[in-house]
Amino acid sequence: MELIIALIVFTIIAIPFIAIAALVNANKALNENADLRNKLNELLYDKSSREQKNQEAKETTKSTANKDPDETVPIPVPPVTSPQPKTSDDKEIANIDLRIWTDGNTHKTNEQIKAHLSAKDKDGVEGWAKGRLTLIKLSENTLLPIEVISSWLIELNPLEESTHRLSFNVAEPGHYRLKLTLNDSDLSTIHEFSVTESAVKSVQGSPAITSNSETVGTTAKTPKSSSLVHTAKEEVKGPDKRIAESATHSSPAKVEPAKEIISESIEMKLGTYWFVRIGVVLLLTGIATLAWFKKSFFLDLSPSTKVGLFYALSTTMSGLGFWIQKKKEEVKNFGQVLIAGGFAGTYFTTYAAHIFEPVKIIKDPTLALVLLFSLGALIVWFAEKLKSETIALFAIGASYYATYVPIIHSGEISPWVILASNLILAISSVIFMLRNQWFRMPALSMFASYCGFFIWRAMTEDPGLLIVALFACSLWIVYTAAALLSRDNGFKDNERATFITLNNGALFGLMSWDLLKNAESQYWILPLSIGALLIGCAFFVSKALKEHSLTKNCYLIQGLTLITLGLMLTKQSESIKGPILAAESVILLFGAIRLKSLIVRYASVVAAAAAVIFGFISIANGAGDSLYSCLSIGGFLLFNAYLTSKKIEQDKGSFLRPIVSYFTASALAVSIAAFLIQEEYSLMTGSTLIASSVIFCASIYPLRVREFVLLGQIPAIFGALHTFEILSKTEGFGLDPLILLILTLGLAHWWRLQKNKFIKESELNEKQANGISLFYEIIYSATIISQLLLWLVANHQFSADWLWIGSVAAAVITAYSAMTRAKFIGIFSQIFLLIACGIQVGICINDNDAAASMALIPIGTMLGTSLIIPYISRSIEVVSESIKRTFDLIQRGYRLASSGLLILWIYRFVPEDFQLWVSVILSFACIKASKWRPATEWGWASLAFSLSGLMYIQNVPDQYQTPVSMIIAAAFFFSSRSFSGKESLIASIAYLSVGYIFLAIELMEEKSMLPSMAGVLFLLTVQQITRRTGGKIAIPNEAHVSLIISGAIALFWWSTVKAGEGTEGLRSLIWAGLAVIYVILGLGLKERWYRLMGLGTLGIALLSLVPIILGLRTEMKIASLFVLGAVFVGLGYVYTRYKEKINKLL
Repeated sequence: MELIIALIVFTIIAIPFIAIAALVNANKALNENADLRNKLNELLYDKSSREQKNQEAKETTKSTANKDPDETVPIPVPPVTSPQPKTSDDKEIANIDLRIWTDGNTHKTNEQIKAHLSAKDKDGVEGWAKGRLTLIKLSENTLLPIEVISSWLIELNPLEESTHRLSFNVAEPGHYRLKLTLNDSDLSTIHEFSVTESAVKSVQGSPAITSNSETVGTTAKTPKSSSLVHTAKEEVKGPDKRIAESATHSSPAKVEPAKEIISESIEMKLGTYWFVRIGVVLLLTGIATLAWFKKSFFLDLSPSTKVGLFYALSTTMSGLGFWIQKKKEEVKNFGQVLIAGGFAGTYFTTYAAHIFEPVKIIKDPTLALVLLFSLGALIVWFAEKLKSETIALFAIGASYYATYVPIIHSGEISPWVILASNLILAISSVIFMLRNQWFRMPALSMFASYCGFFIWRAMTEDPGLLIVALFACSLWIVYTAAALLSRDNGFKDNERATFITLNNGALFGLMSWDLLKNAESQYWILPLSIGALLIGCAFFVSKALKEHSLTKNCYLIQGLTLITLGLMLTKQSESIKGPILAAESVILLFGAIRLKSLIVRYASVVAAAAAVIFGFISIANGAGDSLYSCLSIGGFLLFNAYLTSKKIEQDKGSFLRPIVSYFTASALAVSIAAFLIQEEYSLMTGSTLIASSVIFCASIYPLRVREFVLLGQIPAIFGALHTFEILSKTEGFGLDPLILLILTLGLAHWWRLQKNKFIKESELNEKQANGISLFYEIIYSATIISQLLLWLVANHQFSADWLWIGSVAAAVITAYSAMTRAKFIGIFSQIFLLIACGIQVGICINDNDAAASMALIPIGTMLGTSLIIPYISRSIEVVSESIKRTFDLIQRGYRLASSGLLILWIYRFVPEDFQLWVSVILSFACIKASKWRPATEWGWASLAFSLSGLMYIQNVPDQYQTPVSMIIAAAFFFSSRSFSGKESLIASIAYLSVGYIFLAIELMEEKSMLPSMAGVLFLLTVQQITRRTGGKIAIPNEAHVSLIISGAIALFWWSTVKAGEGTEGLRSLIWAGLAVIYVILGLGLKERWYRLMGLGTLGIALLSLVPIILGLRTEMKIASLFVLGAVFVGLGYVYTRYKEKINKLL
């Protein structure tokens, strides 16, 4: 348990340190700016009085100016001779205000450092002086001078404020001091700075200080004009007179060679600095040990004798140190250490004379406290008299050491004495700091006091809560006073913030130790009390130390953290803590706005996060009032969001402002979680959530907080998801689903109408604004259609009724969307039509029972929708290219889908005798529609219908299959020529090929029916019509050749089959006759391929006669030969006799 308590205390103490570290880094740039402003204020000091003096000087030199107005009178600078006796000059020197500074306190090696020197006579007494500027290197450990780097002689004019600027660089890192001494007198001023290693290492063996002629070769430059006469023009347009620049008429600074001093070795540092301190500590340790040693020490010494010896030893040490530090300057520091050790010994002797039994001669604790207080006052007076920080620092530190070296406080000693001793030493250190700006004093004192407190508390079992509280609180008050009362800028803001953070952490940690052990149930009072106290300190700092923003912020963040911790540790239930913390967040936000404090603003954010966490804890614990608690938290945080948007984050360039979005999202998260868990599982719960989103949308008009609108849609999304499952089980028509659908539909329409209006106050581009509205419009359009679909499915399962339910729902919603211009509702409503089409496909494939007229409803709805889509697109004011492409895709898809459904409908519901003709008619209807509404998909639909009709040709009687195919092919051919559709030409070729296939099958089955021959003759007739007519129905010559050859071969094959087997002579005669007909047609129609086909047929006929003739009687052979000879002679005569005419004919 103690380990856990220790860890808690450590964590609580560590949090402020982490926070202060972050604040120090963040405030570093601000501190540098503040330093620059302070230096600028110093440069502008007493400007008005100087202008008055310039005016007086102008009047005194008026006669000189009149003689030569363009010539200025230089300030006489007398040569520097031997030092003047210090008579009246002492007064002049004492009234001269010297200042020296550099541009920043930390520099890099080999970086140019600009030193500014300023001298001004406060009383205006005319006098001249010579100054010396010395650069000194300091020890890293003791900060004592160890080496003179360089020295410059500079001419000064104390009558006017004379400002010099000297530039130099340093090659070695370390601590340095610039010392400006006036007229070799005691009047001087110093400035210390540090040099760190730069990223680029300096060259080995480079000198300690380097300079160039431009920077070092400058001297003091008084105002821009060296004359005592200054015009108004010079004063207005001239540069700042207190910032010197290089001037050609200035005499160069005299640079003396540096006096080399050998750097101290480790041995010298130990001997000159540490040995004396170690010796004094050992002497004090011996005194403390002897005081506690109860037995005789060589001699049997009484308590009073021991005390006297201790006082004598301490006094002797102090006296010796006082004599030594006055004797020689070199051992001044050594003597001051001895003085400090003597004071510490005296203090401890008085302390031990009351505390330690072996030397206890002061029985009265009051007397002991008076003596200790007197000694503390004496130490303060003496150190103040000598102005020695060493005496003060070592005396105070040694007193602490002598007090706590013997860890003997076992409980029998009065703790009041310990408390008083610590307070005396603490107050003494604070007095030193306030009077002499010895800022190391309180730091050492605070460390020693709190360490002593810890040691004493660890050695004491139960000292009582009162004494612990008094001990810790009194120390805290002393050190807090030190931080708040010091006005010196040497106590820098980050150092002051670190100091108060350590002080506050020590108080809280040490008090937590006892409270967690003895009064854990009341522990929450501690952080609340200390937090309120620190808030008060922050207010004091904001008024009294306005330039120390980091200190104020430290008090503020630590106080707010402790107050929040106290509220979190109260014994109230989580349902109470959450709203309390949320209310605290509101108060903190008001404070942040009033104080313009970033820290308080973030504290409000942290308090809000804690409130949300407690809200979720109350939900997890199943608290009965968790809903009201979480709704209260949400209300507070929404108010925070509104307040932040109006007073803090007023920028218009961001889409979601960070803190406003944080408060809004946190409020929604905790409220929605509590509502969904506490409320019953019903449609009204979802409707309530959607209604809250409606309210958020409406809030944009009075409140103008865009985050409320954007993030306020989260409840509606949760509400919709919550109701999906419930709707799928809801049967019948009721008020609950109706309210749900109306609310969702309202949101969809609001986002469609809103567009970019709700973010007109922001500077987002119109495209992004429209994208936001479009996104939410799509979401809610899909939601309303999903809700309606689930509800319809729950009441009507996927049966044949969906053929009309889905079609009617799609048609009605599409018409509604066209009237209201809700395009996405219309797009998503097509899901109903697609479901109806899916039901129809199932009926057609699975041969389910359904009326043919009912099956046509989805097809008609789909075709009708495709026809009105262009009107819907035109009715919408602004349609993006993507939406237009979507509409076109839907229209095209519907036309193709309706064609496929019609093909299935023909297959399922049309009688077999009419299936072919219905398909062909629909194909021609699509061709006609393409002329009425030009679209590529009409041609695809026509081709689909025509090709689907091929499978129905087999339903035609066998003798008519070929002529029917030829007739349909001719019809599609003429259609392709009339409407220029390649799909019709493809259909024509397909039907022609099928006709030939049926003819081939018929002839292979030894059948030769007249309708088939009529079909071939019809095809050849069509070929001649296209040849003779031309124009649109003209076809390429290759097509003519193909038709003639295929027709001639078909007739040849048909006549061969018609002649039958065993009639070789008759078949030859038929072939011969067919050849003559082909030749005559070729000659008459001027078709070369008819003639070629005739000659080919004649050749076949002659070849077929050879075996026939050989089998005849001799008389018949002779007769056959004469007949054939006569035929060929006749043909030869005709070609010979009418050669020219035939050539012309051909």
